[in-house]
Amino acid sequence: MNKLLKTLIQKRDGGTSSSSSSSTTTAIPTEGTLSNNNASTSPDILLTLTHLRKVFYEYQHPKIQSRQQDKHDRLYSTLPMVIKVLSVLTNNEWEERFPELSDYTFTLAKLLVYEIRMRADKEPNPCAASQAIIEYLEMNDEINSLSGWSLLRSLKLLSTGPNFIMDKFAQASLPSTFVKCLYLFFDLPEIIITYSNNDVISPKEKRILFQQIFFQLLSRIAMSNSCVDELTRRDDLLLLFNAISSNCPERNKPWRIQASEMLILIGKHSLQPAIQCIHSARCISQCVENLRRASCDLSLMDTARVYETLICLLIESASLSSSLMDDFRLAHCYVHMKDVVLRLENEWINDESEKFFAHFITLLGDFTYAGHNELKLPSRPETIIDIPNFVMPQPKKT
Repeated sequence: MNKLLKTLIQKRDGGTSSSSSSSTTTAIPTEGTLSNNNASTSPDILLTLTHLRKVFYEYQHPKIQSRQQDKHDRLYSTLPMVIKVLSVLTNNEWEERFPELSDYTFTLAKLLVYEIRMRADKEPNPCAASQAIIEYLEMNDEINSLSGWSLLRSLKLLSTGPNFIMDKFAQASLPSTFVKCLYLFFDLPEIIITYSNNDVISPKEKRILFQQIFFQLLSRIAMSNSCVDELTRRDDLLLLFNAISSNCPERNKPWRIQASEMLILIGKHSLQPAIQCIHSARCISQCVENLRRASCDLSLMDTARVYETLICLLIESASLSSSLMDDFRLAHCYVHMKDVVLRLENEWINDESEKFFAHFITLLGDFTYAGHNELKLPSRPETIIDIPNFVMPQPKKT
């Protein structure tokens, strides 16, 4: 886990507990933290695991009918336990020690989808919906808060486990829900600065932590065939193409960058189930049309980065199908891209844009080798070609 994430979580939890407080407060290890002494902690871990399985069994088989919120609260109460247990066990031990892992993962993913959709449905516009969702998902100042942040951390930890975990995410419609959230976050208002010396973590630090976890989950979704297949069934890939070609305030650009990275990862790891959907939904032509309409809003660098993403996707798709290459040509992208390259050459303003231009030209060089059908050189002529009135040039005397 990133150093920043560990530091800020420890900062929120008050740092290292003193011996006097250790009897009342149990520190929950962060994701990926391994015990220094498995022999001494294994009884505690086994006890926690037993209790986790007991609570989840009671959730699945309630003795009395309870309200939905009470059931959700019971599920939330398992989150500190699962983070504690799975952070210590190796991936190979997860299924062996926790046979209900598959059902548990699906249940957690369904809960997060429900919570996000409920908040989105209650709000009158996208801006309010995005704010409500992110307030639920971001870290809460309360150490033991059973919130969306704990749920998100648990799912992020689960995503590092066996391959079937991602299949359960797809069954719960988590990929399409996350992509819709990513698109909604383009409308997020500025972070309200209410930070004081008494605050443990500033609002900006909370946003950075949330983006780290959220982006890691999106990246794993993009590398999973089952998750990408779920995105294609719900036509949510078009949202990603619209996202990379839409303007947004400077503060929200990280969301657009992540949309580009998702498409590049899909191209490298799980493009096969997506090609037909990208072609049928006219994703490339829609993306380029957005660029042309937003030519006054998007900077030259932003426009070039969209083409960078498209080219990376086309290079990966060329060996599988010619359909996306054909879509790129029919949308007159070569003409538009030529204008972008010429403007980049003449208008770079700093070292960053100059480096990007050099990288972009290199990428175009790689693009020239992409194609579905191999180009073969014509066979050598069997007869000598006679060119009338041809005279061999003579070297100039020096």
